[in-house]
Amino acid sequence: MNQCIALGVQGRTQGHVHNLLYPRWSRQVAYQPARATDPVDVSLPRPPNSSNLAIVHMNSALHAFTASLLIACATLAGCGRDAPEAQVASAKKYMAQNDSKAAYIQLKNALQQNPDLAEARFLLGKVMFDGGDLAAATIELRKARALNYSADSVVPVLAKALLLQGEDKKLTDDFASTVLGTPAAVADLQTSLAIAYTLQDHREKAEAALSAAFQAVPDYVPALIVQARELSGQHNLAAAFNVLDKALSKAPDDHDVLQLQGDFLWIFKGDGPGAIDAYKKAIASRSAGVSAYAGLLTIYLSQNDLASAKVELAALRKVWPDHPRTKFFAARMAYQQGDYKTANDLAQQLLKVAPDDLQALELAGAIALKTGSALQAEQFLGKALQASPDLVAARRLLTQLFVESGQAEKALSTALPLLDKGGEPNAKNLNVAGLAYLQNGNLKRAEELFAQAHKLDPADARSRAALAATHLWSGNDAGAAFGELEAIAVTDAGVGADLTLIAAHLQRNETASALKAIDRLEKKQPDKPLAPNLRARVLLLRGDVQGARQNFEKAANIDPLFFPAVESLAALDLQDNNPELAEQRLASVLKLQPTHAQALLAVARLRAGAGKSRDEVVDLIAKAVAGNPSAIAPRVGLVDYYLERQDFKLALDAAQAAMSALPNSPAILEALAKAQLAAGDVNQSISSYGRLVTLRPRSAQPLVALARAQVAAKNNAAAIQSLKQALALAPDFAPAQKLLIGLDQMGGHHDDAMTIARSVQRRRPNIALGYLYEGDIEAFQAHWPAAAAAYRTALNKDAPAGTAQKLHTVLMAGERRTEADALAAARLVQHPKDADFVFYLGDLALAKHDYAAARAQFSRVIELQPASAEAHNNLAWAMGKLKASGALEHAERANKLRPGQPAFLDTWATLLAEDNKWADAIELERKALALEPGKQSRRLTLARFYVKTGDKSQARHELETLLAAGNKAPEFKEAQQLMNGL
Repeated sequence: MNQCIALGVQGRTQGHVHNLLYPRWSRQVAYQPARATDPVDVSLPRPPNSSNLAIVHMNSALHAFTASLLIACATLAGCGRDAPEAQVASAKKYMAQNDSKAAYIQLKNALQQNPDLAEARFLLGKVMFDGGDLAAATIELRKARALNYSADSVVPVLAKALLLQGEDKKLTDDFASTVLGTPAAVADLQTSLAIAYTLQDHREKAEAALSAAFQAVPDYVPALIVQARELSGQHNLAAAFNVLDKALSKAPDDHDVLQLQGDFLWIFKGDGPGAIDAYKKAIASRSAGVSAYAGLLTIYLSQNDLASAKVELAALRKVWPDHPRTKFFAARMAYQQGDYKTANDLAQQLLKVAPDDLQALELAGAIALKTGSALQAEQFLGKALQASPDLVAARRLLTQLFVESGQAEKALSTALPLLDKGGEPNAKNLNVAGLAYLQNGNLKRAEELFAQAHKLDPADARSRAALAATHLWSGNDAGAAFGELEAIAVTDAGVGADLTLIAAHLQRNETASALKAIDRLEKKQPDKPLAPNLRARVLLLRGDVQGARQNFEKAANIDPLFFPAVESLAALDLQDNNPELAEQRLASVLKLQPTHAQALLAVARLRAGAGKSRDEVVDLIAKAVAGNPSAIAPRVGLVDYYLERQDFKLALDAAQAAMSALPNSPAILEALAKAQLAAGDVNQSISSYGRLVTLRPRSAQPLVALARAQVAAKNNAAAIQSLKQALALAPDFAPAQKLLIGLDQMGGHHDDAMTIARSVQRRRPNIALGYLYEGDIEAFQAHWPAAAAAYRTALNKDAPAGTAQKLHTVLMAGERRTEADALAAARLVQHPKDADFVFYLGDLALAKHDYAAARAQFSRVIELQPASAEAHNNLAWAMGKLKASGALEHAERANKLRPGQPAFLDTWATLLAEDNKWADAIELERKALALEPGKQSRRLTLARFYVKTGDKSQARHELETLLAAGNKAPEFKEAQQLMNGL
């Protein structure tokens, strides 16, 4: 049974005593795991050890109660006319009648006339405490204490107020030695102290405080509740239930005891009917409590009983219409009903007042994932996990996000802790971890996990589909695997099998079959953007740009905030040389959600690509950061932007600022390490990567990054050890394999490198990777025939793009020109639309200064891909060298297709200079240099232009800047010669 219940989810808007009876683990809400028909998949971890128990610390500061009282007072005739004592007496009567608003008015009026009326101060503090305005309550209670009002009355309430505000240390500092007179007051204070000591991990002191509470009042019910929860946190369930039974015998109608009973029955026994009965009794005893409603709603929503949930939500709204839990459950119900817009609006409202609420973060992440807002989903889920790494549902959802976005290593490192959890294995955890292993190429481990999941839940279509997928991708009876997937997709209401089947068809380049599977998916989800978005991507693979555009438009019309479709449409607009329309599309998202991080970053990339100023681009990224202060992607995006511009100092500054803002983020630590390495601070980079390895001990990626930094420090031995550690964690992690092979080669350990290649071939005989490694190793040693043989084997195994180019290269290097030409001719016949191979041939011709052949090849690329800016740029260069007319037109076309690219600007400027259009050439070269200020070759070209125009002053300025960079730059010698000639 999953521990998924809202235990004591009372916030600062609800100050009843039972808030103090719920430790931290118990506030981590209230989601049952999802079924295939239930999109919510959010659940709590098992309660940690009692040393981690703590009280609810809400971060919102809601004062609706106080505000409503002030309004009532303003509209009530005759406020403040009676004597203060009479008003206090009247307030007591109102309090006895549970009319807090009227009591508040009378007490405020009394204190206006006599600010030193101690009893009025105490009663006002109590009214505000009960209303949830804890900060104001604390002020009034301290004033009452200063006016020597009874400590037995003030201190217990003040202690609870401090706990609810997270001031457990201050509570123990101020009141640990306080001696009270009445047994009830002693028991109350000692119970609060026990909770406070538990929060501070002072277990012995906590137990002593509980003993003191029981000594003052034997079997004191609030202390029994705390004791029961602590025992459950220690997994001593038998003892916990014994204490619960004692509390029930002492106070069978007590709201908090009944709440505890409901929690225990649901969490530890899975007794839904019994828990529902207990929660309803708790509500009957005190209808103003939020937690019992939360318990009921959790059960009903987890069982998809939306009708019953609707009734309880309506009842909760009557009692607490603006309470954060009310908004949360309204959002969750909207989510389960498929009304994602309403769900998102409510979740965002909740996060505004409670930005650290883990339930709200999990739900907001699930909504963002469902609506395609991957960056936001990562932001919300990452923040939740950062605060509480044991949130199982958030971890599953984040793993799912990384799997779906192709971030294989992140998926695996996020999923691994799910397998480390104690207790019985969970099918959902096994499934999502299996997907992560599958994406990382470890089919054997993936199949093991899927098989375990299927055994635990044989009816679950997801594990059946995943198991079939492993059979398909491992090459074991592909026909049967496809049949199994088809059968599941037809019979299952969920879409997991459909998506797996679509992916499998696309991997085999079976686009027609993929489109049929997408049609079936759309029938299941006619009102969702997923199917048209997938269809658009498949149509793009088939070259049907117009059909793709129509389907992207359809997806965006279904959900204007479905960013994958909007982003794809913007990309198509750019290909059509219409950046204005692309930006309008992104602006439409920002109109609906002005701080949408993905849209702001996309606009920033668009402006950067158009050659806009650094300040303009940075301002957009800064807006994304300001609107999403806990989001990681915008901060990392700023670092990456500076790195792309080679502004290493600014990149380092941005990374350090991000680290100060989000010090616990591994992604930002990684960005810092990368910036340090780029800035030349290799030792600091190694230190940062070392910290990252500590934070992600089960992840291979940080070890590979550390190895690269160690290589930069010329410590190849340490790098090799890091890579071996990475491969021990993930034997099929390709980046580690490639780098280790490279280091072995550099060290002359070719046999060790080949051992890696052979092991990949044995484990994954049906894929090309191991043979590509073998070819690279042989090519490094100039063993051209052996390299060619390995590449040919890879080419026969559905090899990735670039394999034909590698084979052609080694054939040429081995002076087997006839075979190379035959390969090229055959490739062009068999794959006439392989633009990458034609582009390669064009590059090869450029390298040989065979500009006529280069012109022919790049012209063919443009026939295949008219929007290839790179092909237009290279064709312009070749035609320029041939002094052919039309070169400038292709250079202009390249810059229109992809504005602001320094290399394209350089080509255009060079052609203009050859045409003696010096002013235009200088302007373009200056733009190119501004975009890449660290690119000294651009500065040298600019200096040459100035020399040609006779502008010696500007030429000298550029040359002095270049020479100041040091004599290690390859341009140094020529720059000196130019300077000497001025």
